[in-house]
Amino acid sequence: MKKIILGVVILVILGLGGGGYWYFEVYQPREFAKELVVVYRDFQISIRGTFNQPDEASVKKEFLMVVKNTRTKLNELKPPRQMVVIHKDFIAFLDATEHFMTLFRFGPFNQAISDAEKNQTKLGNDLDNKIQELIVTYPELKSLTEK
Repeated sequence: MKKIILGVVILVILGLGGGGYWYFEVYQPREFAKELVVVYRDFQISIRGTFNQPDEASVKKEFLMVVKNTRTKLNELKPPRQMVVIHKDFIAFLDATEHFMTLFRFGPFNQAISDAEKNQTKLGNDLDNKIQELIVTYPELKSLTEK
């Protein structure tokens, strides 16, 4: 009788361990990646739409609103352990984008690029590469990028 109870307990422990592993290491990262890709896609689409505004002040206001809304959506996501870095990178990109836009002035193009602009471009490229890696890891996310 003790062997049967011990066997059942071991099976339950193994079942819970396997289920926990699957949830935290497979399911949760995949679901977070889906949500993150949607937020990123919506951010890109919204940013493109800001340039349809009639004047500089409206463009900047709309641009900063898009950044704020994206940050709110991003902060609502709770990243699993494997996705903390990309979550932080996205927030850093939004910070740099917001800083750049507050300093941005329309007018003649200045060929000298500041360190802040170089950093913002690097952050954007790094984030885009990480999003593309997520899409390679989870191919079903490819359809989410096409809106």
